[in-house]
Amino acid sequence: MFVQMKYFIVLAGSSYKVIERFVRKQNEGPSSMEQQQGFLSRELYVKKVDVNKEEVVVLIYWASEAQWQNYNDCLPVNDRLQVEQAELEKLDYIFECSYTNYRVKGGV
Repeated sequence: MFVQMKYFIVLAGSSYKVIERFVRKQNEGPSSMEQQQGFLSRELYVKKVDVNKEEVVVLIYWASEAQWQNYNDCLPVNDRLQVEQAELEKLDYIFECSYTNYRVKGGV
């Protein structure tokens, strides 16, 4: 199993803006990520850090690193443009952002 972790520190009360980027709306069908072979699930966590900040953690689970890489290589043009735009935007409500990946080696 392969896990992507996206970590954000945001302005208090703004976590929903980050979460909206990862959750489809009720009237929409599955996203291109959800339709990708090997996509398992996505989890979103929010924690109040202090009066001014919230922490948002997004975990995306894939059956394998190869399937995740295939998704990245085959992103539809619309999704790729959206990702590129998000990376270029300097959003005033995001103080910190980092991405990392993990390979699951064992279970509990």
